[in-house]
Amino acid sequence: MRPTRKRVTKVVVSALSICFFVYTLVATFGYLTFTSQVAGNLLINYDPDDPYILVGRLGLALVIVFSFPLLALPCYNTLDNVLFPPEKWNFSYCRRAVILAVVGGIQFTIAVLVDDISVPLGIAGSTGYTSIAFILPSLFYLKLSPLPYKTKPKVGAMCLLALGTLFFLISTTVTLFDAIQSPAQPGGLSDLCNRSNLTNSSTAATFLPTPSWLSV
Repeated sequence: MRPTRKRVTKVVVSALSICFFVYTLVATFGYLTFTSQVAGNLLINYDPDDPYILVGRLGLALVIVFSFPLLALPCYNTLDNVLFPPEKWNFSYCRRAVILAVVGGIQFTIAVLVDDISVPLGIAGSTGYTSIAFILPSLFYLKLSPLPYKTKPKVGAMCLLALGTLFFLISTTVTLFDAIQSPAQPGGLSDLCNRSNLTNSSTAATFLPTPSWLSV
């Protein structure tokens, strides 16, 4: 098949629609099950010994394993090009290994110290998403467009930039305050890692019972 604009758009729209439907379905029923007690990582609300939940965790682990290289490679390439411009530095596998070790070490440290996955995901969403969707496109347009700043397109770009910056600040602040004010949940060794990996029903389980109105 020829990758025409119409076909690529159809594939992208279909994929995003499926993701939106699945995410909405999971979020809706997760909230209806646990209401205000739903955790940022929905899987830790359920019994970790449940075979269906184990399948869900396995699926999530596979998604992370296969998506990490797609996200890590651009990160390493960007850091290498910014810190060591190609016109001044030759490509070096040793330098790439050092960048990999430093970035991987920082990521591992965050994964060990932060026991709630919703915190890094919330910060990544409040900073990365707002930058990609609102701030950077506005800045690029304002920089590259030859139109005067008083024209409607430029004014719209500046409004979008202001809105994106506002979302950036409010979302990041709310996420950080929520993380600071959330009470710590003791779980021994599980406090050093993601609680969903080590917590079970025989220790300090974090899953919650299903409400009676959902029981059949």
